[in-house]
Formats: sequence, C-alpha cells, structure tokens
Amino acid sequence: GEFEVRVYENATGIEETTFKTADGSGGFDITKVLKEVRDENGNDIVTEQTYTMVGGVATLSGTVETVIGVDGTAQEKEVSATGEITLKEGGIDGLGKVYEKVLGTGTSETVNGVTTDTITLSDKSTVIEKFDGSGALTEKVVADQAGDKKISTFDSSGTEAVAYADAGGQAIEASEVDIKIDIGFANEDLGFKNIDYTDMVG
Repeated sequence: GEFEVRVYENATGIEETTFKTADGSGGFDITKVLKEVRDENGNDIVTEQTYTMVGGVATLSGTVETVIGVDGTAQEKEVSATGEITLKEGGIDGLGKVYEKVLGTGTSETVNGVTTDTITLSDKSTVIEKFDGSGALTEKVVADQAGDKKISTFDSSGTEAVAYADAGGQAIEASEVDIKIDIGFANEDLGFKNIDYTDMVG
C-alpha cells in the first residue's frame, strides 16, 4: 500500500520524490516529499518535508534541509511544525572521528505567505532567509555581531544579486563582514572555501 512517484526536471536538475500510502478507502495519503538538487558549487541539497493527515488534508509537520559539501561534511537545518529551527553540522574531523555540533538555533514564521527564518549562530552572527509562497528563496542576509552584512536577493529565476553594508546601511567591502560559520558552503566571497576532500589530502 505504499509507493513513490519520482519526477526529474531536466531544466532545473531537481529530482522530486513523493511518498504515498493507501488511506484504506481507495485513495492515498502523502507522507513525505523529498527534493534533491546539486548547486553550482558541487554541493548536494536534499530537502525532506514530512506530512500528517488532518481532516483528510496533508499538513506539513516538519522540514529538514541537508546540504552535503563536496568534502562530505553535511549541514542540516531542521524546522519543526511549531517553527523552531536547529542547524547542525556533521562529518569526519581531521583525526578520522565522526562529529556533530549545533551551529545555531532560531525560529521560522509565516506572515501573508512570506516565510522568514531567523537563525542565531554560535559565533553570535545571524542569518535571515525569506521565502515566497512557493517556497523559493527571495532574500538572505548574513550579519556579524557588529551588524556588517552580506545581503543576497534572488529574482524569479533564482539569480543572486549581492551587496555588502554596515549596520547603518552604508556600502562596505566583503572582507569587513566578520563571520566564522559558512551556511550552505557557498560564501567564498566571505573568505570561505569548500575544498574537495582529495584536494585537502593533497
């Protein structure tokens, strides 16, 4: 009574799998939707949405987004049904030991169809992400303790425009944004670099 429907979109490179189970009356309930895509930096992004049935309607009960870097390190952003966010990182350290650590915590709130995720990281920097009604990322702001920030905005095609500003809104250089945690393994402009494991060994 369980099956999955898998769709691959050539244009976007997104593979989406919908898991369903028989509801006992000839129909099916959605239990989970899994989306997988590889970004331009070579990182694999897996988004898992779980559902519970309420009054015959599939209701989102939780979301987990995992970004797997080219070196095998993974960052997991979990959003509960009540809007609590936990951001974790795991992998294998330089001594060959498996590790997991909490990078930050926060909240997710939806108002007028716009979802805003606000996360405070362990170095006291903050990340604010905004998503439209379809779930597409429209804005991402990464700010250090002093308020210096990287501001990314995304158009309907997902193209990113980047600006850097201080707490007062004046333009600054990328090097002035002082954070120590790279969310999503994509901020090379802030001094981070996602290195393939074989390159690290070399």
